[in-house]
Amino acid sequence: VVLFYREIALFLISVSEELNFSTRIFQKILEGGFLDSSGRDAITEHTLELIRQHPMFGVGMLNERVYIANSSNSFVDVEGFYPHNVFLELLVQFGIPLGTILIISLLALFGVQPLLMRNVEKKRVFMLFLFIGFLPLFVSGSYLNSVNFYLLLGFSLNREKFSFRTRERIIYDKQDSEEL
Repeated sequence: VVLFYREIALFLISVSEELNFSTRIFQKILEGGFLDSSGRDAITEHTLELIRQHPMFGVGMLNERVYIANSSNSFVDVEGFYPHNVFLELLVQFGIPLGTILIISLLALFGVQPLLMRNVEKKRVFMLFLFIGFLPLFVSGSYLNSVNFYLLLGFSLNREKFSFRTRERIIYDKQDSEEL
């Protein structure tokens, strides 16, 4: 695998482009800069400092972007100035008390779901949503503009209302009703 990392990265780039997914991480692998912080270390430090300065109530939703951009002397665009970690983002926005409650709630909601699901199809869909909707928020993106995060949240909160019936099950149900 290590020997063919370039070919693998090129393949993943082509598949990602076809699906309109971001190719940034694969580009980083090709350029040899996958482990570079690209300024995120400084953003993390500024975020931790903001949490220390505003521990009780945080700085408010989206305000951390302005604070971080100002500390980086970037007054033009605040778009990329967010923590790149959902837990830090919640703590800096809402403060330690409410941020911790939100983090524990998310962990409980997403951690308990697979244990409660008996339906294999539901478990698979949940795990897919977990991998595309929650885990990426620890390295990039923000929960505020992640459609996949909200799909995961909706699925988790309303899992009983989602129906995953296979063709075989529908046929089986029809046979059962004819026998009655």
